[in-house]
Amino acid sequence: MIKQNIESLQQIKQPQLVEVTYTNFHIKNGLKSSDLKSFFFTEFKIENIWKVCYKSIRES
Repeated sequence: MIKQNIESLQQIKQPQLVEVTYTNFHIKNGLKSSDLKSFFFTEFKIENIWKVCYKSIRES
């Protein structure tokens, strides 16, 4: 669903920027923040990424 929405938006030259949330889940599963950036570029050719770091007490 998200992929379809991004692809639909790209037909009208959007999105120009993607906001991603980097959490303890990513860290625990061996993902670096640069992996998220690489994913969005490889999958959608989106270069502008706004990364938000979030640490949940429950994830600690």
